[in-house]
Amino acid sequence: MDKAEKKIKTYLDEIRKWNRRINLVSSGDLEKLYERHYLDSLVLAEHVPAGARLLDLGSGNGFPSIPIAVHRPDVLITALEIRKKKVFFLENVKRKLGLENYAILNMDIDSNPPSMESAFDAITARAYKDLTTVLGKARHYGRNGATVYYYNALSAKELRDTEKPKAEVIHNVNKIVYKLKTGETGEILLVEIRK
Repeated sequence: MDKAEKKIKTYLDEIRKWNRRINLVSSGDLEKLYERHYLDSLVLAEHVPAGARLLDLGSGNGFPSIPIAVHRPDVLITALEIRKKKVFFLENVKRKLGLENYAILNMDIDSNPPSMESAFDAITARAYKDLTTVLGKARHYGRNGATVYYYNALSAKELRDTEKPKAEVIHNVNKIVYKLKTGETGEILLVEIRK
């Protein structure tokens, strides 16, 4: 087992342990953490540009940001989480895994601190709010040309409905479609933003 695999095993063990006290994943997902959550996050690790500054909105249980931090030490990650209990969990994992490229901010996404304006090349949102809200936040936090990686299978109609009010933000839209070992298909929407 290599160093990264050991870190991921420790991370998944911590989720199982902490999940008894705080809801990090549904109880039905505990047996599928590796397949459904870790491998799902790893798909994105291949697509984040080298040396990127990445903001993970609503980090919660650390997917996809912790697997990216483990496998991509060149990427500087800021995990944004409002719930204190989940911040404690993320801080515990950061310490146990020795993640020097991982910072955690306990704050509300709507605070829009000026120091973080246009600071990020990549923004991830997995199981966090609707795309319109995420794009609105990406306009503040992301640099011109930053990519939003949004985990959610949207229908063409939902995407068109999102694009109308956010046309001034959206520059280019692509999708990553992938299949997990569970047989499930996943999709990540890639939205390049303009400012």
